[in-house]
Amino acid sequence: MRNSLQIGLLFVLAILGGGAFLGYHFSQRIPTWERLDSAIAEHFPDLPSISVEALDQWLADSNRPRPLILDARSREEYAISFIADARLVGTGPEAAASLSDEDLKRPIVVYAAADPRAAPVVRDLIARGAETRHLTHGILSWANAGLPLFDADGPTTGVHRMDATNQTLLNEDLRRRPETK
Repeated sequence: MRNSLQIGLLFVLAILGGGAFLGYHFSQRIPTWERLDSAIAEHFPDLPSISVEALDQWLADSNRPRPLILDARSREEYAISFIADARLVGTGPEAAASLSDEDLKRPIVVYAAADPRAAPVVRDLIARGAETRHLTHGILSWANAGLPLFDADGPTTGVHRMDATNQTLLNEDLRRRPETK
């Protein structure tokens, strides 16, 4: 009886220990703004950035030259919503290469969802001599702040919901699937 009690106790401890290990492991996979900031800083140190609040103030200031706003997401994401006047450029080296010399003379702000997809575009544009900034926390933060979003038909609400893990960064009432409006 004593051996079976010890074995049972060891079994319970093993399950609790394994559960704690798995719980910790999975909690590290849930995105937070801090984890995203850390990942971007690790791979793209010294990346010039701008907050959504600062960009909103800039856009409202008629005394400042309006920045060229670039969207570094997929066509499907862009079709759901984008920041006013944003130009879809996608990601990768072709994004920076798609801009003209005239475009590069303007200040540029690049955004993605909340992930680091915009960071390489910013890096490549800076290498081409453009004054470029990364929008901190991307369009998800823009939407969470209640700032205006547009689609092909005009003003809209909501942003693509990304995947089940990353959608936790977006307010629930703003999550949209590609097939819905």
